[in-house]
Amino acid sequence: MKTKLNQTLSLTTLLIVVMFSFATCKKDSTPAVNNTTNPVVPSVTYYFSCKINGVFKDFKNQTLIKDNPANVQEIFLVAGVTSGNTPPIFNFDLNKKGLWEAGLSYKLDDNDLANFATYKDENLDEFKSTAISSSNNGGLTISFTSFNLTKDSAVSGTFSGSLQLEQTVKTVVITEGKFKVKFQN
Repeated sequence: MKTKLNQTLSLTTLLIVVMFSFATCKKDSTPAVNNTTNPVVPSVTYYFSCKINGVFKDFKNQTLIKDNPANVQEIFLVAGVTSGNTPPIFNFDLNKKGLWEAGLSYKLDDNDLANFATYKDENLDEFKSTAISSSNNGGLTISFTSFNLTKDSAVSGTFSGSLQLEQTVKTVVITEGKFKVKFQN
């Protein structure tokens, strides 16, 4: 079962990276950062940021797409510090769970094989939610504060928790995650 899941994750990740490299998101401005740990309040329309192991990261390029705009069953959110597929890159692959609306929340860990998050760092280490056992209170939680499925509308929310390398017990801790990203389709 894990092999099939790994193949599905690899194909989905490849699809997301390809879509991310072709799509761009225009922003009004970029947030100012006075140092690597304390961000200045952003004045942008669209954003994706978090602290990873206590270090602030601003993912200036975001892509949010629906699998089928006419009947949305899955959404893909990819955020990168730079354009293209150069790490660090954060992504969410979320399948329909109830209604797509504000208040929707996902607990991503090894028990949820249909939904996942990954973070690929500068060293090309890929940390995954599917490697985190819920028995150790790990995993990543994403919650939506606004959700509108129409094209050019924004989805916003928060996220926090931990992701783990599949091969080891090395983890990254994600705190103060927040986003507001526009649908591309």
